Amino acid sequence: MSFQAGAPFSILSTRGTLNRNGRSANETADTSLTAGQVKALLGVFHKGNTVYGINPSVINPSNGEGVAADALPFVPFAGEVFTNPGAGQVGILSPFFFTGPKFFDLDFAVTKDTRIHERLVLQFRTSFFNLFNTVNFSNPQGNINSTTFGQISSTVTPVNLNQAARVIQTTLSLKF
Repeated sequence: MSFQAGAPFSILSTRGTLNRNGRSANETADTSLTAGQVKALLGVFHKGNTVYGINPSVINPSNGEGVAADALPFVPFAGEVFTNPGAGQVGILSPFFFTGPKFFDLDFAVTKDTRIHERLVLQFRTSFFNLFNTVNFSNPQGNINSTTFGQISSTVTPVNLNQAARVIQTTLSLKF
């Protein structure tokens, strides 16, 4: 059994507000919320056919970004909680402070040995990988200026499989 906390991730602005654009790829965003309030917005949310790692109510419905458009006059959207840092400033959110969705995987096996003769044993074994067929989501898109902000676009595969879906393996062996 594997049960793990989610992988750390950042909520980023990626705007070149300090020094130069090439060094700002890990620039964090600003917010007026506390870290606890931001953490309360995280989870797994479904809206239509899209899975989000952050509550969709804080995403701009007109463009999918986590921040209002740069157009003047500046008009924040309802539910906006993130902003880009101002010129010459850095964001206040700590890098890698938030955790993504949890990971759970349970593998299970059953073996039955039947003695046929003194030196012959027939063994039947069934192994279940990802027994409960649990979907494990990857981290959400953390760039507030991306049109896919907050969206989860992939799943995390259990270590012992090449796919995330349940796998059942059956073997019949003759031991001598």
